[in-house]
Amino acid sequence: MSKVKEKVGNDIYGVKANWKLEQRIGESAETGFRHNNRYHKYFHGYTEVRSEKPNGRYAITRVYTDDWFVQDCSEPKWILTKLGLMGLSIVVMCMYIIVMTRPGYVVNVSQIVAIPGFMSILFLLLLCASTIGFAITKRKMTWWDHHSSCIRIKMLSAICAFMLFATAVMMGTVTIATSGSAKEWWLITGVMGCCACVIGINYFFKRIKFKRVVNDLVLPEGEAHRIS
Repeated sequence: MSKVKEKVGNDIYGVKANWKLEQRIGESAETGFRHNNRYHKYFHGYTEVRSEKPNGRYAITRVYTDDWFVQDCSEPKWILTKLGLMGLSIVVMCMYIIVMTRPGYVVNVSQIVAIPGFMSILFLLLLCASTIGFAITKRKMTWWDHHSSCIRIKMLSAICAFMLFATAVMMGTVTIATSGSAKEWWLITGVMGCCACVIGINYFFKRIKFKRVVNDLVLPEGEAHRIS
């Protein structure tokens, strides 16, 4: 295999519309493509290599050719970081659900608390899904792996921390307004503890450093177009 000259940033290469029909009427590989934001974001940094088959159709091979994103730490620390963050997010979600489903508490049946409380569960689930996705990624991350896990986790953890704090404030307001018992404050403390853990996840992710490693992949033969 040999390195071929790439055409960079040509957005017509991405999603083929009515590909089979256009092949039947003689459409070439150079036309009929349209820009697709989702496609270009997911395959950002990839190169499409187009080669013609014996039957006249075109085969598309996508290979990642941009720099790899690698966490700047040792292998054991990398593994512990992923498992620790995933475990912490799951523990926080479970603890929050237990706190919010305890029977016999005024704050757990309040409609005012229910709104931020439900939103907190939603964002906690999304946060857990993102940390699990981060945990199963390989050491070398593509641009999309880095964007969809690390950047998304920082965004979700910030939103989640805000919603948990809002839930605790609403719980405190209801407790004071209804002259609730002291045991209500234990639930509020539990929610604030969840909020503190999520803030810790956000703080830790902001401190994670990644280095870019040059991708020395050699492209297969064919017409290459880098997706950007």
